[in-house]
Amino acid sequence: MLTSVMKEIGQAVEDTITESVEGNFSNEPYVGTLENEGVGLAPFHDFDAEVPQEVKDAVAQLQEQIVSGEITVETTNAP
Repeated sequence: MLTSVMKEIGQAVEDTITESVEGNFSNEPYVGTLENEGVGLAPFHDFDAEVPQEVKDAVAQLQEQIVSGEITVETTNAP
């Protein structure tokens, strides 16, 4: 496994508090995405030197394409 998705719950908490303070809070479920930084890709840590730069660049490009909407990630688990 090259990388993994990290749940960035801190961003969800910050977004919820900000919405509440600004009077924009809703009870709609929070869905973390790469775009709203509610999820992220785990760093390579100890294997960073083992991962070729072209692979790192390809992962970064895929991440950008997901954020831009060029690539749609679909799952039956999505709300």
